[in-house]
Amino acid sequence: MSARDDILARVAAGSLPIGDASKLLDALEPIRTNNNRLWCKVSPKGGLSVYGINAKWPVTLYVEQWVRLLAFVPEIQGFLKLHDKEFARKPLTRTVVEKPEPVKA
Repeated sequence: MSARDDILARVAAGSLPIGDASKLLDALEPIRTNNNRLWCKVSPKGGLSVYGINAKWPVTLYVEQWVRLLAFVPEIQGFLKLHDKEFARKPLTRTVVEKPEPVKA
């Protein structure tokens, strides 16, 4: 039985409220349909979640944190080049399909 089927069975049995089931089904959606690209979603607390970097969990920051991090990208790129031979590598299991549009501060 899939996770989706389990959630629906629990709703039918009356052991899971519909609102909770909806949240659980929404959480399954990124894993089921978007497993080959990076994509964004507004988190329940109002942050920006980027899916597809880690296998299961998104990277979530508030908008101000993303703006600060994106402004720091040139320094990160320089650091990556300077220390390239020191980094451990992990094979990518996902591919980036499109370049995101820049955030306007």
